[in-house]
Amino acid sequence: MKIGVISDTHGNLEGWEKIMDLFQDVDMILHAGDILNHGPANPIPSGYAPKGMIESINSCKIPILIAKGNCDSEVDELLLNIPILSPYVIFQDGGFRILVQHGHTHDEAGRIELAKKGKVDLVISGHTHLPEIKKGEGVILLNPGSSGISFYNNGIPTAGLLIDQKVQIIDINSKEIIMEERLWS
Repeated sequence: MKIGVISDTHGNLEGWEKIMDLFQDVDMILHAGDILNHGPANPIPSGYAPKGMIESINSCKIPILIAKGNCDSEVDELLLNIPILSPYVIFQDGGFRILVQHGHTHDEAGRIELAKKGKVDLVISGHTHLPEIKKGEGVILLNPGSSGISFYNNGIPTAGLLIDQKVQIIDINSKEIIMEERLWS
């Protein structure tokens, strides 16, 4: 299975469209929250068009599972065809278990503890707008960064892919892999 991983799209339709181009052959998308609202502490992204994103998400043929972010609201859920008000999504692909959460309520140690409690292999979170892959204590921590308001390397928008027993972080402009780690050693 090929899985696209995103977080912190923040209503940026330009970034979403680039992600959809990158994810055109994925089987599923996991979103770690902050879908439509840019958030009052963030700048309004140049591609900010939440109404267009709503239409695109609602017409997306790829299944999407979304964990609630700190900028997501009940109003967002009323506009989307996908439920988003759960703070956690747990997904299993074969024997590999994945937990998705936004990341604003748990630091790294808290995410590792969540993984142990839920017996998951991979924890996906966002919130920081910075891509990261870490392995330790029997778990992989993945932050795909942000396609909406990226704080990585002068604003390079990023997303993640789970493919061929690897986790990758991709620059969505150039489609180049900027980080990669094997899921199993």
